[in-house]
Amino acid sequence: MNAPIDRLRSLAIFFLAINLADCQLTTSDSFKESLTIRPLQDGKLHTLFKFELSTALPTRPLESPASSNLKLLQSDLLPISVLELADRFGIKQLSLSLSRGRWEYDRWSEPNPDHWQGYPRGSELAVWLNPQSNATELTNTLAGIFCGSLNRLTLLKDPPIALSNPTFSTPAHHQSFYHGLLPIEQPCTENLSPLFKLLPCGRHAGLASMIDTHKIFDGNWQSIRFKLFDHQSDSQPSATNQLDSNLRLEIEIETVLDQVRKTTKRDWDFKSIFGHPIEKKCPLSSSSIVEIVETKDAYETEALVRPTIHPRAHADGLPVDGKHQYDILKAILPLEVEMKWPSEEKFKYRERLKSHFLSETSP
Repeated sequence: MNAPIDRLRSLAIFFLAINLADCQLTTSDSFKESLTIRPLQDGKLHTLFKFELSTALPTRPLESPASSNLKLLQSDLLPISVLELADRFGIKQLSLSLSRGRWEYDRWSEPNPDHWQGYPRGSELAVWLNPQSNATELTNTLAGIFCGSLNRLTLLKDPPIALSNPTFSTPAHHQSFYHGLLPIEQPCTENLSPLFKLLPCGRHAGLASMIDTHKIFDGNWQSIRFKLFDHQSDSQPSATNQLDSNLRLEIEIETVLDQVRKTTKRDWDFKSIFGHPIEKKCPLSSSSIVEIVETKDAYETEALVRPTIHPRAHADGLPVDGKHQYDILKAILPLEVEMKWPSEEKFKYRERLKSHFLSETSP
């Protein structure tokens, strides 16, 4: 009896997905996602999910839940909550991180030398605001968005020491810099749900579908980052009072997992660390890349990276400079990738360190 209704509902969802995909092609909106996996020298596994949404459109009237008079940046991918946040507080650059655990520099080195900023334990907020913006209202708003206690965070205006985020550029116009730390506010599963809602496909498809909140927080170190950049041109408004603007949102979820603790071996695959392989592509993504990094030291045995995918996708996984890249938009799904050390029956980090030390000190 309900078959015709179910069919109409399915057709409506299908055409909605097509229209959204068309919007991505006909506007300046873009959504990119990536996953980087890197084995560490003590047997643990470093994973980094990165999602980037951006739009480059002139401002035009858009109805806002808070005020119908607000002129927000129209976007087909960026959520209205993010657009309103940037407009309401005049945010030009914002970086919010929530981290738990301690990064072991002696064992793990720097996770990404090009972008690593040494995120401290707890919550850190760095932001450039318009002078007239209310910093307290901003922390209250962020607390509501991310389901946390960020309203307890005290922001210092123009702190005397150089605390600004190294990825920040100097704003073109006069801005006030605010910085705050809250060590007791560490990430939890409740912080992830609001972030998933900001993604075009949520957790239903794409790389975000790989994230298991319980597995992520079972690791030795976790960090969740929310970054917002708004770059506006210096040109004068046109007759329609429009300014060229470029708004970019970056979401990063980073963790260090311990496979050796569970299996005594470093071998891993998507199912063992995330619960399942990559099963669905996000149709709104313009780029979806998985990168496996081979790291070697003086006492490292050679690893075997073997993708169990369709032969025509094997070329995507061939190593270049020790990196294996897989284009999810081209791959045959489901995609399962595994990394094995065939000659290693049991991983013993201390014995490897001892033998390496003796070999270096022997005459």
